[in-house]
Parts: sequence; structure tokens; C-alpha cells
Amino acid sequence: MGFKPGIEATVTGDSMGVLYTGTALVLTAADTGKIYTLFNGDNAAVTITLPVIADGPPLAGTTYQFFIAEPTTSGYTFNVGTPGDSVAFKGSLMMGCATKDQEANGVVVACGDDIDRIVLKSGETNGAGASGSMMRLTCIVSETYAIWGVEGCVLTADVDSTGAAIFVDTT
Repeated sequence: MGFKPGIEATVTGDSMGVLYTGTALVLTAADTGKIYTLFNGDNAAVTITLPVIADGPPLAGTTYQFFIAEPTTSGYTFNVGTPGDSVAFKGSLMMGCATKDQEANGVVVACGDDIDRIVLKSGETNGAGASGSMMRLTCIVSETYAIWGVEGCVLTADVDSTGAAIFVDTT
């Protein structure tokens, strides 16, 4: 078996859809499964807001993926739909340095308690979000308490980054 050059294949069914954006996003449950490629040539801040639990159908299983094609000096900020004790990010991100053989390579950055914001800002001290960073957010529970599972790999320009600036509790 294995790969055979010259063989053609046709893929049918629903496409996950790759969307390109450098502006603010307010996501809904209908956006589940989409991959967002983030870029921002003017270095303005970009805010991505996840759905509010009460605004639509049950969110359990709702998933969004993000790929940073171009970092922004002002950062990409991901907010839960309703900040507070009823919604939080949980999980971790693997962090590596945009250049090899640096302190930040292979660091696992875990969410703390009550985290309602993720900031991906590559040049920030103890931050991350360089070009090539990828993150997936999945709603795990959506009755009266939502947990947005976080997984991915982020790159940083800060060779000494601990990742401490990535996960933020605004409450």
C-alpha cells in the first residue's frame, strides 16, 4: 500500500471551512468546526468572543480552531461569552520559541482557576502568539457551567517566556 503518485481522489461531504480574518469576531454555535486563520497587517488588537451559553442551542462539542499566520503587536484576545464564575477556559498549551534552542522550548502552560481570557501576543514578556501558533477551543459542558477546553501549540518571540501572560482572569 502507501502513497501512489498519480492517483486522484475526490473528497465529499461538509467542509470545515478555512476563514481568514484580521478583525474582531463574535462566534456562534453555527460557526463550530471552522478554522480561522488570523492575520493583522496593521498590528491592531483583535478580539475573538466565544458564544454566550444562553444565546443559542446547547454548546457542548462546539469547536473552533485558530492558526496565527501573522502575529500582531497588539495581540489576539479570546474572551468567553460571559466572563465570570460560570464560564472558564481549562487545559493547556505547549509553548515553543520561534527560534530553536531557547529557554521557552517545550514548556507546557496550564490554565489556572477562573481563566476567562487568552491573550496571544508574541512579543509580550512571558507571552506567545508568533506566526505558526495553533489553538483549538472546545466547549465541554453547556448546561449552567461551561468549560472551554484549550489545546494547541503556541510560539513565542520571548526567548525566556514562561507563558504567564497567556491565560488571564479578568474577574
